[in-house]
Amino acid sequence: MKENLVFFLGGHDAEMEEIRNILAKHNFIFFDKNLSWGAKASDYKEEIEKLKENETAVLSKLNNSNN
Repeated sequence: MKENLVFFLGGHDAEMEEIRNILAKHNFIFFDKNLSWGAKASDYKEEIEKLKENETAVLSKLNNSNN
């Protein structure tokens, strides 16, 4: 199951930095563009569209918006 999760990080702050460190420590796949508050899932549109059928996107501090 772990290998099917792909994390997308937003809202860069101390908490997000800790999440990033935990993901890296446990070898999770993640994307981090150091986005600011108000970041949207659409900021990762290209990466999300490239996910394989069996992969699940996990959005952290990202608004689910297409704008």
